[in-house]
Amino acid sequence: MKTIVDLQARPENRQLDLEHTALLVIDMQRDFLEEGGYGSALGNHVEKLAGAISPVRRLLAAFRACGLPVFHTIEGHLPDLSDCPVSKQRHGRPGLRIGDPGPLGRYLILGEPGNDPIPACRPWLGETLLPKPGKGAFTRTNLEERLNGQHLTTLIVCGVTAEVCVQSTAREAADRGFEVILASDATASYLEGYRDLVVEMIVSQGGIVGWAATTAQLLYALLQSDLWRFRVLWTPLRPGLTKASLGREQDWEAAFLHYEPGAQAPLHFHQGTESYVMLSGWQSDERGEYGPGMFVENLAGTQHAVVSPQGCELFITWEKPVLFKELV
Repeated sequence: MKTIVDLQARPENRQLDLEHTALLVIDMQRDFLEEGGYGSALGNHVEKLAGAISPVRRLLAAFRACGLPVFHTIEGHLPDLSDCPVSKQRHGRPGLRIGDPGPLGRYLILGEPGNDPIPACRPWLGETLLPKPGKGAFTRTNLEERLNGQHLTTLIVCGVTAEVCVQSTAREAADRGFEVILASDATASYLEGYRDLVVEMIVSQGGIVGWAATTAQLLYALLQSDLWRFRVLWTPLRPGLTKASLGREQDWEAAFLHYEPGAQAPLHFHQGTESYVMLSGWQSDERGEYGPGMFVENLAGTQHAVVSPQGCELFITWEKPVLFKELV
């Protein structure tokens, strides 16, 4: 079974041994991504983190399809704040500090509603949810022991925020001998330009902290393995077109599509954004041709028809189901 794959990355391309690779999702929790949480209490515009949600969801879907380990962190403290330094407790304005009551419960307190992962990125059964009292995921946690116990040496890191908990975790991981790959578009910052600065710091000086790759590059590499093929169930979708769904949550769905030579998806309308990575073969629409490794995004409100003269496979996500014109 193929488990070693090639990854396009910065500062240089590299190979990934998927038997020793895990996804580490940092702090995709309500306190940071929703109004009324600790992030907004600090005066931040939480909508600036929303751009990381869809890329994180795509990574989660692909890792789950391959049966690879996933770790989630949440930053939070004990209700009595015994694990929260006084200097941290003093951060922010009075009444809006850690432990103070807010619309989502007490800010950054374990067990409060605001401390839950957002629904779009909640852990699945069998995945590790790791509370952490600091910014780095290795500080005062057993993450290192868990990773070593599973012989995991490479971490794909994503989540929020880029310049605080994500970067802190990346540096802690590198100091402990783990290879770090930052999913550059699956992280975000409240502050303009900070995410890009973090990416540059990670890959600078020949990758002094680690590597960086886009979600599309990571998905293409990951899904060149054979791991997912033995775990999915193909069902007919249209003549010459089959789908292996990876699950649907409300309207959002991830899946693999397989086009037989000459198969097509006739004119259809996108109620929500459709995103996909070409895994093999080619397909085309009125805008052009798309081949292996290419990332394609069709925004809500657009429509197109697709044909694959020689056949192809792709990994796709839909924010909402598409509507085929012939059925409308």
